[in-house]
Amino acid sequence: MLNGKKNPAIYIFDVVKNEVQKVTGIPDNLYPCYPMFDKSGEGLVFHAIDMPKKKLGAIFCLNRPTSIYAI
Repeated sequence: MLNGKKNPAIYIFDVVKNEVQKVTGIPDNLYPCYPMFDKSGEGLVFHAIDMPKKKLGAIFCLNRPTSIYAI
């Protein structure tokens, strides 16, 4: 599933300014998914899978540490 893939990133599209901005501050070992804004609309909350430097292969090992993060 993730073999040979690059790290995913989260981008935000501003419809008023018509700009795309990459979210910074996410460590390289995290695979972010399911992003959403918090109630104020200023922060971003997302679920991320912790992928260590040693690749175990997501096809064979889906039981990985996950957490919820806020930026």
